[in-house]
Amino acid sequence: MKSKMMKITATLAAMFFVAIVALPFLVDVDSLRPRLEASLQSSLARPVHIGHMQISLLAGGAHVEDISIADDPTFRSGNFVQAKSLEVGVSLLALLFSRSLHVTSLTLNEPEVTITQSASGKWNFSTIGGTKPQDDFKQEAAITSTPSFRLDRVNIINGSIALPGSRSTTQAGTVQGINLELRNVSFDSAMSFVVTGRADESRIEIQGEAGPINRTDPEQTPFHAAVKVERADLARMTALDSPSALGGLIDLQASLKSDGHTLRSEGKARAERLRLVRGGQAARQPVSLHFITDYSFHGQTGVLRSCEIVTGNGTARLTGTYGTRGNTVTTHLKLTGSRLPLDSIEGMLPALGIQLPAGSTLHGGTVTANLSFDGPVDRMVMSGSAELANARLSGFDLGSKLSTIPGMRWLQSNAELGIVSLSSHFRIAPQGIHISNFTSEISEIGGLSGDGDIDASHNLQFHMAAHVAGDGMLRSGLNYVGLKGVPDDIPFLVEGTTSQPIILPDLREVAKTTAKKMLMAELKHLTSDKTDNASKNESTSDKKAKGGFFHKLFGHKDKDKENAKVKKGGVQLATKY
Repeated sequence: MKSKMMKITATLAAMFFVAIVALPFLVDVDSLRPRLEASLQSSLARPVHIGHMQISLLAGGAHVEDISIADDPTFRSGNFVQAKSLEVGVSLLALLFSRSLHVTSLTLNEPEVTITQSASGKWNFSTIGGTKPQDDFKQEAAITSTPSFRLDRVNIINGSIALPGSRSTTQAGTVQGINLELRNVSFDSAMSFVVTGRADESRIEIQGEAGPINRTDPEQTPFHAAVKVERADLARMTALDSPSALGGLIDLQASLKSDGHTLRSEGKARAERLRLVRGGQAARQPVSLHFITDYSFHGQTGVLRSCEIVTGNGTARLTGTYGTRGNTVTTHLKLTGSRLPLDSIEGMLPALGIQLPAGSTLHGGTVTANLSFDGPVDRMVMSGSAELANARLSGFDLGSKLSTIPGMRWLQSNAELGIVSLSSHFRIAPQGIHISNFTSEISEIGGLSGDGDIDASHNLQFHMAAHVAGDGMLRSGLNYVGLKGVPDDIPFLVEGTTSQPIILPDLREVAKTTAKKMLMAELKHLTSDKTDNASKNESTSDKKAKGGFFHKLFGHKDKDKENAKVKKGGVQLATKY
């Protein structure tokens, strides 16, 4: 009995094997190509073209040499998807016994996807799977509505996405190496997905579930996903329209959840070699952040609910809003930090476009900052104020440089300066940095103030002044060594570059000050002359009055009285007057 069962099993297996081998000769699968095209067209609501089909036993179905899916003509002419080949998983039994095409899976090899956006903000992929077919293939497909569509699996292998460009360019860049796996694919129910990709050092993995598909606007399809990103290039991620002002390598772990209207993102990220402004350099220390943000698909705007930024032992807070218009992201964010350890912040200064003189460092003390980040990310403007307290500047001999200024030769050389206080307003833009209301108190020098600009090439143009307090110890010391003539405010210029600043006397300001003093002295002199002349005239008038008739008449009496007063207390009166 056992031997008989084995013979039957072997016979059935042999028959199945013979049927599989004979299948390409029994079924002309290429004759089923129009039915497959019509099925895909009705499901995607786009014209679909597929090339020659043949049975592929290794793929478990059919192999298509070429496939293309047309773009929505309201966006652009040409193809939305162009794939090198397509593997179609079909039911072999259905092909063998009924010669019907029952598709179970699709695998796109090396597809190229082109993304575009209309002026109203709609994406070209938003009309895929719409309930109404396109006019140019309505008659060919003979479809009046989109039927139910279901596949066991859809795979994309080594795909690439061409991103939208600016008005002056057709495409801004391409994301490559994308792999996608969809399970239980249907427009009418949820499907699971896994997306992976890599580029150079970067790795990305997204796992989740989405559906049912919103056919009117796929962006409003509900989904939830877990995202893991390793060493993503921030400049490449944000360079959609032009070279990005942002830069750095990002590690990210986040959860995403969308109800079709609002996307909630929550997670943590870590950035190395961060750059925040155009012309800035990579930060010398990593930055970590924890964030929660909500994004509205309808308004294309987002709100940063909370965000803590940690660098070293300092923690700052970031709040605000952002928006997307086409391929441009615009921010309106505010960062606040109070009494942050300067040693934890100093390494972030290059990322903000702030360069210290070559070989110098800031350390010790605290910094308080209130900053705003406004505008498109590739042209973002940072403005606000910052205050330093009880810090030290090492490696830059400011005293010796200032000693070249007339009136400041008394300053001593010192490679380390104590910053008692320093405050400033500033605006950092792609064109450069403008600093205003700069005031400071340097322990070894005194007060310094002024304003100026640093251009995009880091050239300096500052008008500054050193202040000597009239009642301070420094003024007393200057007076003691015979420098009473040193003015209270000594103007000077700072030129050169941020790495090699040059300090020069401000001759124009000195000339203006000198001219002002000369004018004041001349006015004082003229006023004094007028007063003296008036006194002389008055004295002459008095004498003339005293020498007149009444003086002659009563003069001897006045003289007798004056002599009597002198005799009575002459020494005392002389001392008094």
